[in-house]
Amino acid sequence: MPAVELSRLHTQIRLLLQHYASADDFARALADLYEFYSDRTFTQSDAGRRDLTLPAYNVVPLITHQLELELGKMCTENPLSSLDVIDVLWHQEKREPRFLAAYLLGKLPVEYSQAIIDRLHRWSTPNEDRELLKYAHDVGSSALRRQVPQKWLAVIQTWLESDNSQDQIFGLQSLLPFIEDADFADLPKVFDLVALELPHPQARILFTLQTVVEALARRTPKETVYLLKRALGQSHSNDLTRLVRRALPVFPEEQQHSLKEAIGKPAL
Repeated sequence: MPAVELSRLHTQIRLLLQHYASADDFARALADLYEFYSDRTFTQSDAGRRDLTLPAYNVVPLITHQLELELGKMCTENPLSSLDVIDVLWHQEKREPRFLAAYLLGKLPVEYSQAIIDRLHRWSTPNEDRELLKYAHDVGSSALRRQVPQKWLAVIQTWLESDNSQDQIFGLQSLLPFIEDADFADLPKVFDLVALELPHPQARILFTLQTVVEALARRTPKETVYLLKRALGQSHSNDLTRLVRRALPVFPEEQQHSLKEAIGKPAL
């Protein structure tokens, strides 16, 4: 991997942008740039404990940052071409262009909210890489969360009310960035939406539902206990009881004690 000279990289990116009007040509030129800076000495052990399921160029963060900076401007200046680029990049084999596609989706003007929503929904398939999907939900929905949060929450509600478990999973995943955003204040709306799934959860959504419950517990444990105890009072679902047991370690000791009593588990 050659050393990164910032002036040279800026020139390479300017040349890359000449292909922006043709998404396929742009993707090929971007692949050449990634390949030029690819670290071929990188091994799986270099990632520590992180499970890398997608092949990667393994470029240094500076490359990613500069591409995001320059291409983010293109999303504002030329959103239609950007949508074409995003679609092509998402279907590339390696992780860097796919993560870049998710990042650019969050940089589109909010006037393109339906296009953003359609892509997030379409991308969220059961066999997709979990790390990539989490990133897509976090950054791809950023414009929606900042500028039209109530519209985005209304769309999420339609998925949570669907009979399709994959729609329900997608809706729950879409709530996580709201919960993890310390500046988002309308948590009562999030609690109302989670309450739609708690009393009688389908088996396929349990993992994602537990993830959401744990995120709420980290953000506001007392209110989350109230939500769970109310759901337990409405339901005799064994799946809900198991979910609560599995989520117990996330709660502070006082809330753990309260939940153990609610599910009939002796407090330790």
